[in-house]
Amino acid sequence: SPADVMQQMVGILIRQNVTAQRKQLDAQDVLLTPDLGSLAFTDFQNAKQAIAAGESLACEPVALSGADLLLLQYTGGTTGLSKGAALSHRNLVANIAQFAAIVPDARRPG
Repeated sequence: SPADVMQQMVGILIRQNVTAQRKQLDAQDVLLTPDLGSLAFTDFQNAKQAIAAGESLACEPVALSGADLLLLQYTGGTTGLSKGAALSHRNLVANIAQFAAIVPDARRPG
């Protein structure tokens, strides 16, 4: 079906992007690779299993600053190929503060 073909294409593009990003890692980077077995990126109903696999990895804390890379947020690729936008810890904290200022009742403890 067209949906199956689209899913395959998205999977290929994601694998290509991940491969390209991994090539950019160096000795100071930490790459966590949990064993997800047969789970795929479309297995939303099994997300809890994937999260548990990641949480079970041993990880030693490292010193961080606000400028350090937090994550690569992939764009939708609406203007070309999907790209990884580098977001720092400071970016996320600023975004949370902005959201809290606009929608103060949306935040709750926990």
